[in-house]
Amino acid sequence: MDESFGTGAREDLASTQEKVMSIVKKGISHIAVAGGYDSEKLPDITVLEDYFKIPVSVDAESRLHTNDKLDIEKMFRYLSFFFPQKSGS
Repeated sequence: MDESFGTGAREDLASTQEKVMSIVKKGISHIAVAGGYDSEKLPDITVLEDYFKIPVSVDAESRLHTNDKLDIEKMFRYLSFFFPQKSGS
């Protein structure tokens, strides 16, 4: 589900929820979203997953680059959302 056409444009959470709802109502239970999801926007994915009770896949590569190069710090922040540090580690 992406209408950013590679621009990395962001859509607000309410609009994304509305679009996901229209897909879920058709019986589809595997959703992927894209378009501007970076480490700061990823908590919205948790909101979507908790609301719909289905896994949501994300494509965030458009926001992991700086000056057309992969930004390692952004990549680590992005990955840390999926692999959080355990307490005491």
